[in-house]
Amino acid sequence: MSNVMFQAARFGAVGLAATVTHVLAVVAMVELAAVPVLTANFGAFLIAVLVTYLGNHRWTFECEGAHARYFPRFVAIAALSLALGQMIVWVITQRAGGDYRIAVAVVALIMPAFGFAASRFFVFAPRNDFAESAHG
Repeated sequence: MSNVMFQAARFGAVGLAATVTHVLAVVAMVELAAVPVLTANFGAFLIAVLVTYLGNHRWTFECEGAHARYFPRFVAIAALSLALGQMIVWVITQRAGGDYRIAVAVVALIMPAFGFAASRFFVFAPRNDFAESAHG
């Protein structure tokens, strides 16, 4: 298996783990601690973001340390992914009059590939000392 395919498989596994973590955290907070669902969902999202970041940092892309470099990039891509996903749903449902299920399916198909590419080539890209020293 090529390195890219290996990383993509790991990226998918981390995403699945983050999704399961999110769902379990929401259920636990709502059912066991009586946390309001929106608060629980937000808290679960934050936990899932950490699972995603740490899993991809250490396992998928085999990085060590440098969290001050990687984490802000990760947060920026996560925010961009949210905005792009929202835009896709808005265009399909509000502008084109399409069914929300089609919009969600498009997002589910496109965004993981975008997230993987952004993570591989930007967030966790190997440090290029020459390029960074030229700008710093």
